Amino acid sequence: MLNANEHRLSVNEKLRTRSGALRTSEHFTYAGMVNDDTFSVVLSFFLGNNAWSYNLYFSRDQREIKLWDVRLHVLSVSSREIHFRVDDN
Repeated sequence: MLNANEHRLSVNEKLRTRSGALRTSEHFTYAGMVNDDTFSVVLSFFLGNNAWSYNLYFSRDQREIKLWDVRLHVLSVSSREIHFRVDDN
C-alpha cells in the first residue's frame, strides 16, 4: 500500500502536482526509459487555453529530483513505471 505522498506511475500516466488561480495547473508525466541508464519525465504547465511542457532526462541512479518547489524522491524506476515520494517545500 502506498502512503498519501507516494505515487506509482506507468508510462504516459500523469499526476497533477498543483492547481492554482486563473485556471492554472501543473502535471508530471512518466515518459519511460530512453535507454538502460536514462529515464524521462515530462513537466507540463497549463494556463487557460495555453500549455507548455519540458521533457527532462535523468540518470537511472538519481534518487532526488527538485522541480521548482516540489522535491521528488525516486524509490524505484523501470522501463514500465516509476515509484516516487513527493515532498512539497
